[in-house]
Amino acid sequence: MSRAAIGRRGFGAAVALLGLSVPALAAPRQRSVTLIVGAPAGSPADRVGRSVVPFLARHWQRVSVVVENLAGNGGMETARHVADAEGQSVLGLVSTPGLLARCIQSAEPALPDRLMWLGPIAEEPMLLAARAGQGAATLVSARGTSERLIGCGPLGSASHLATLHLTEALVSCRALPFASPVAAARAAATGHVAAAMLSSAEFRRAATPGLGPIATATASRLADYPSVPTLAERGIPLVAGVQRGLVAPPGFAG
Repeated sequence: MSRAAIGRRGFGAAVALLGLSVPALAAPRQRSVTLIVGAPAGSPADRVGRSVVPFLARHWQRVSVVVENLAGNGGMETARHVADAEGQSVLGLVSTPGLLARCIQSAEPALPDRLMWLGPIAEEPMLLAARAGQGAATLVSARGTSERLIGCGPLGSASHLATLHLTEALVSCRALPFASPVAAARAAATGHVAAAMLSSAEFRRAATPGLGPIATATASRLADYPSVPTLAERGIPLVAGVQRGLVAPPGFAG
């Protein structure tokens, strides 16, 4: 699997941290823990959240984990809910750096400090995708020519932040946020934007005909796309991605 696969080491660290409540969990009575995913059902984040449940069940005997989706404001609603659930049996799956950017935009910079950060679960690298015939070399050579648009996810999302960094290097390009990564992918496939910045999971989920990766924002080429160059190979040393991990409220009760 790619880097978006479950981060077993990070997951183990999260379980170890939650192990402080293991004596209580060993009681015969069945307990329930709610895992809140800050994304819609069926989204890449939702798939990661649900894939964690079997691992939690394996480490926590006599504990049932129930997944609930609480999409809203780029994960802010989930973060607020978890932070306010002090002492309750609640976990949250959030994504960074998008959540941190949302906290700043919403004038709630202290919100992350109200969460117990347990550890990363999955990491998805960013890649540039464009319609057939558009290559990374063509995009980079556009420096100094007429402005080109790079589609990305909503304001404050990980793909938007990565695109802002890209456009610092490609001054002839400008970020154009869309309501969703799928919308950005479709715009790139139809040529309405020069390319789209997407996470690897978003690219696969979009499954847009005529759209292919042209460069990756990674330190080395991805095993899933060995023929696709990195942005660094094109003179743009940009490494970016989205990291998904578990958070808990203060005084988490398992």
